[in-house]
Amino acid sequence: MAKLGKRKIKMIKKSKKSSQNSGLTIVIPSFKEAERLPLFLSTLTKNMPNDISYIIVDDGSPIDDFNLLCERVKPFLNPNVSLLRYDINRGKGGAIEFGLEHANTEYVGFLDADGSIPHYEVINLWEYTKSNLHLDLILSSRIKLLGKQIDRSIKRHISGRIFVTYLNFLFNVPVYDSQCGFKIFKLSLYNSIKSKIINKRWLWDTELLILSYLNGFKCAEVAIDWKDVQGSKINLISDAIKMAFGLWDFKKKIL
Repeated sequence: MAKLGKRKIKMIKKSKKSSQNSGLTIVIPSFKEAERLPLFLSTLTKNMPNDISYIIVDDGSPIDDFNLLCERVKPFLNPNVSLLRYDINRGKGGAIEFGLEHANTEYVGFLDADGSIPHYEVINLWEYTKSNLHLDLILSSRIKLLGKQIDRSIKRHISGRIFVTYLNFLFNVPVYDSQCGFKIFKLSLYNSIKSKIINKRWLWDTELLILSYLNGFKCAEVAIDWKDVQGSKINLISDAIKMAFGLWDFKKKIL
């Protein structure tokens, strides 16, 4: 892990030693996000509840990209907003796992760095979680309901429906949207199944969901506003094929 300076590392260590066992730690995996993440972070940190902390994990971006990210997010770093980095790209799941190693709150989660999920929906999902303490895993979901705004290309919508239909077929998990980029779950849930998660890239949270549901944890979906943001690193065709084969391989290993 590259050194980020004593102050940033100290912030992480301080949060681990404190007893924030009733709060929420959100990991934001970041790879070459010096353009999108700072703008999103500026909205996330406005009127931020005291019981939410963010850990940004740079997923081995080229050093020039990381240095630019450091410069742009520096105004937002504080005891509740920290930045970590390692040198070799591990993938989305690897970055989330690295961030979760530094979490010591009862609830944890992850959030995509692109800003497609409005900051107020982060607060809304956390408030929903605190009102439903019997739930172990809460998924944000791009369900088009009255009063909800979903701005998504037809190609992405169709590819998403195909993927989740395939997931339902393989594992019989009755989920509408497995890939929406914000999930909250109990740290105890994660600790109990983390050794069984195989994929360290885009399928990481899908495996988390599958393992949670099949092991009897209580899961729920909550509809949110969502907007497509330019700059996605996912290729709808090649990555979809990789994820489909990844799900099949995961089924062979756990069932």
